[in-house]
Amino acid sequence: MFMSTPRRINIHIGFHKTATTHFQDTLEMSTDEFRARNIIYYPRDQYRKSLRALTHNPKFNKLPLSIFKQLYISSRLFSPITKSKTLLISEENILGDCVELLSTIPYSMNRLEFIRIMSRKVDTTVYFSIRDFSTLLPGAYATSLKYSPRKALTAKASLIDDISCKRYPSWIDVYERIKNFLPNVKIKIWNQEAYRHNPEIVFREFTNITDFKPHKIPDPLSTITPSLKAIKIVEENVRKGNYIKSDNWFLEVEKIFEEHQAKDLETKFRLFDSETTQIFKKKYQQELSYFEAQNCLVSI
Repeated sequence: MFMSTPRRINIHIGFHKTATTHFQDTLEMSTDEFRARNIIYYPRDQYRKSLRALTHNPKFNKLPLSIFKQLYISSRLFSPITKSKTLLISEENILGDCVELLSTIPYSMNRLEFIRIMSRKVDTTVYFSIRDFSTLLPGAYATSLKYSPRKALTAKASLIDDISCKRYPSWIDVYERIKNFLPNVKIKIWNQEAYRHNPEIVFREFTNITDFKPHKIPDPLSTITPSLKAIKIVEENVRKGNYIKSDNWFLEVEKIFEEHQAKDLETKFRLFDSETTQIFKKKYQQELSYFEAQNCLVSI
């Protein structure tokens, strides 16, 4: 039994490195407008801990009955909500941390139980944003080196081995797993290119505001993929175990990335050779066609 529920929930579950930070920062600038329209948007930094308690916390999964899980969700998400309101959530960690993208089976752990429970009582739409894996995974690896350095090195090695054996990650696989686990939920997808070229359409779809005009803000510099030289320096430090001795490993990596920024495409860090990159690009176009046929791709 939920203590209170919104009228509708639109929840964007990422993924990492798909302009999600930019999307969230833009939404946060419109909080007052949303409030005037009976819409509540939960700012990323304010509610990240509450959402993590629902996705990464064994305590939630071990609750014996659905009613206890409903109360747990209510206490963390629904306390300021009334039935007349729409709730907007955008959090790229819902399916997993960034390092979990570095796999031919991305986000293999299921953390969507709280969405399944909410969707039984509330009209729920799940959104996720995708891009070509050949451009996504280098940035995901760079970010993972900041947060999970040893795991990142191991995941990268396994990923490269799998791809050399012609095993590739698939957005269709991710979509099917989400759809099968969340039978009561509508699923909508947008690709990064659409967001970059026509963001208004994406924001209007997500907010259900047909005349919404998002604020124009610059891209967050901290999410830009660094140079190959920067990555090699950080990897060597990880192998030496320097991250264990560091007082603030995250800031150390940020500084290295800043000091060794990619000056052009030639110096930018890449994970794959040109042949593999072309395979990914072809698969990506095939996946976009599949999602369009499923009528779940946001039309631009």
